[in-house]
Amino acid sequence: TFTAPTAVVTSSRTAVVTATSNGISKSVTIAIVGASLAINPSTVTGGFSSTGTVTLTSNAIINSVVFALTDNSTSSGFTGSQTAIVPAGFRTGQSTIISVPVSSNRTSTITATNNGVSITATLTIQVATISAIVASPNPIRGGNPFAGLAQLTGKAAGTSIVVTLADNS
Repeated sequence: TFTAPTAVVTSSRTAVVTATSNGISKSVTIAIVGASLAINPSTVTGGFSSTGTVTLTSNAIINSVVFALTDNSTSSGFTGSQTAIVPAGFRTGQSTIISVPVSSNRTSTITATNNGVSITATLTIQVATISAIVASPNPIRGGNPFAGLAQLTGKAAGTSIVVTLADNS
């Protein structure tokens, strides 16, 4: 009995393993399964989460397969340490990717790595924008002040966001 390591590959392939003893050789062909990475949703407003899913082309056979997730840009990517684990007997492993608020739209390349083999997917992080504006009281008698609230689609990058008000009268 022996154990031989294999590496994760980006596409499925076969390998021939040959054992030789006393001049006699025996071979077996093994299938090495490939992997892919998908981000869903692939576009989020900064501060919201997405799910990274690593999918193998067939089930992990004996051991769990652990992928480390990293981002190519600390200014636009996700927070925290990320791993996606494909348990033995399963094809997929997931990780929650929490984006950070940004001051301009950014695209991050998310990389899942196992034993030196990397697979990538992109995550687009959008700046928070105005989703609604509320005035109170409404209606209001002319000459009186009112309070307004601007609601955003997500978290503002930094400490504030500038909202410009205009009157159409």
